[in-house]
Amino acid sequence: MLQMHYQQQQQHYVSKNENNDEKQTKSRVYDDGSVYKGEMMESFRHGQGEMRYFDGSVYLGSFKNDKKEGFGIYQYKDGDKYEGQFMNNRRHGYGNYYYSDNSCIYHGYFYNNKKQGHGMMKLDDDVVITGIFTDGELNDGNISFPNGSTYFGGIESYLMCGNGYLKYSDGFIVKGIFENDNLLLGERLVCCFCCEDDCDGECYEYFEGICGKREIFTEENN
Repeated sequence: MLQMHYQQQQQHYVSKNENNDEKQTKSRVYDDGSVYKGEMMESFRHGQGEMRYFDGSVYLGSFKNDKKEGFGIYQYKDGDKYEGQFMNNRRHGYGNYYYSDNSCIYHGYFYNNKKQGHGMMKLDDDVVITGIFTDGELNDGNISFPNGSTYFGGIESYLMCGNGYLKYSDGFIVKGIFENDNLLLGERLVCCFCCEDDCDGECYEYFEGICGKREIFTEENN
């Protein structure tokens, strides 16, 4: 759904920049050595253009009243790349952010240059993190691991942290307080794979409809 919205925004950007007779394609060299090539209205960058900055970064996209506005692609000097919406020279709206070290890719919304709202992080080890970002930070969400395990709960620095529960693909579940991806205190459930007729009486119904044996977990019995 997010990607579809992104593609619609791209199409909207292209259609908006057609048929404007007042714009002229020009080139301009700035005092710091930066170079602009693209549409201008009077002395302002206005429309589609390319801006090559003196530090090596490059922006290709839409301008309005001399500012980055609308859809654009920004290649940063450190190798990071952003593709998405801009407003008032800032990342604002839906976009994709690619980190130069290939550690992760962010797909989601920005507000005033920071991640804000629903977003998804794809890490280099195939871990996928989704949730609601606030002021650039993700404090709660879901983490999907490549082995089929899924975590729901608190997150800090993209690690399991705070209250949450981790459900493994084999039915093993742990619930409690996590810190730096480790369970500190809580309870765990080992699925006994029984049916109601064969239950030995030590099982009980747990969240997610899993039937198993409950164990209290602390650091001492880890």
